[in-house]
Amino acid sequence: MRFALAAGAVAIATPVVALLHALLPKSSLAVAYLPAVIAVAVLAGRAPALLSAALALPYAPTAPRNLTPVSNR
Repeated sequence: MRFALAAGAVAIATPVVALLHALLPKSSLAVAYLPAVIAVAVLAGRAPALLSAALALPYAPTAPRNLTPVSNR
């Protein structure tokens, strides 16, 4: 039941992130999953919170920053 809460929290947060996509920059959208992960941590514990964080990672549309360019010489 605790792990179902983790999956459900991410399932509820994902449409919210999709709605916020037009209003916020992409770097801020990953933070929209944070309340869901924190709620799961408080209500269900550490392992379900880690699961919800792992489930949210592929859906967090963040671009890599501070990359070092590599050149082939």
